[in-house]
Amino acid sequence: MKAPKKWLIALTLLPVSAFATTWGEDIVKDPITGKDCAVQSPMSSGSYIYQWPSKYDGVYWPFTDPNWIWFCKDSGYTSFGNDFDALTADEVKAVAAFLDQFYVASEGEVNADYKLWLLESTYRLRNTEPGFWGWFKRVKANIYEEMASSSRYEAVALLEKEVAQLEPGFDLVQKLYVLGDYYRRFGDPEKAKAMFVKSAAVEWLDKKGTAQRGSPYINEIIEERLKLMEERQQ
Repeated sequence: MKAPKKWLIALTLLPVSAFATTWGEDIVKDPITGKDCAVQSPMSSGSYIYQWPSKYDGVYWPFTDPNWIWFCKDSGYTSFGNDFDALTADEVKAVAAFLDQFYVASEGEVNADYKLWLLESTYRLRNTEPGFWGWFKRVKANIYEEMASSSRYEAVALLEKEVAQLEPGFDLVQKLYVLGDYYRRFGDPEKAKAMFVKSAAVEWLDKKGTAQRGSPYINEIIEERLKLMEERQQ
């Protein structure tokens, strides 16, 4: 099994795109069953991957992306793509026995946390080199962050629909702020500021019938975010 530091060398061999990382569907052989297994393979990337926050953990794409966790639904076998088929005969037996006992196939989408558990459990049955687990924990932390970012991105469209339909109230104030903060996270400061302004301007009545404008609590959070945005622009 390759050492983690050697895996990073493979990143420099990927096709380079000036704009974004891309993935493409691929078919590989499940080393446990020998059946076809559909996975996502890296297609393109750029030097910008070395400037992403994961650099502070010494972790780089594609190891920061859940797509690089290859999972075969029939057997439950889970591995990073780079050493997916690098199992000895003894490792295949050990992993197969574990999956036979603990993996339960389902018709629906497999939970991401469950895939991570299968990934970690499987590697514990493989011959990993010294330093692997310290590296693995850093990778795992970054994959969780990537999953969180994906969820926030998907939430934007839902929030946009919600705020367009909500009546004035704290719920609207809070969701306008959250939408603004997500715009901030995804690099759109103008939209972020616009949502913050709308949040602070909502006029509504609380349960006591007292007129409110925005929310002191939410406004404090907005001020923190605006200050953070200003600091990053300096």
